[in-house]
Amino acid sequence: LRLCSSMQLALVKVLDFPFPSPPEELQIKTAERHLVKLGAIEQDAPHKITALGRTISKFPVAPKYGKMLALSHQHNLTQHTVTMVAALSMQEVLVETAIGKILTVLLVQNNR
Repeated sequence: LRLCSSMQLALVKVLDFPFPSPPEELQIKTAERHLVKLGAIEQDAPHKITALGRTISKFPVAPKYGKMLALSHQHNLTQHTVTMVAALSMQEVLVETAIGKILTVLLVQNNR
């Protein structure tokens, strides 16, 4: 659920939005709590997005990675953070498959 992006589009009450397959209320509340912890939305006014939240919503990644990217510039770490976010946001299936293939090739070569 891209709750922060939805709020950015001025969807004041996400629960009231007519989704074709609406998420459960618990999922929305959990996402709101997560965004509050990240500093993306106000705690006392959860439908008010912060400046950091607006920046986070511009990145096409999960909010936790968006925050990393948003704050990395302040410490001159953007290049390193982009690399970390790229690695962290990969699906594990791809990593396991690639590592598995490499290990198989190494085992076959060592047994020759």
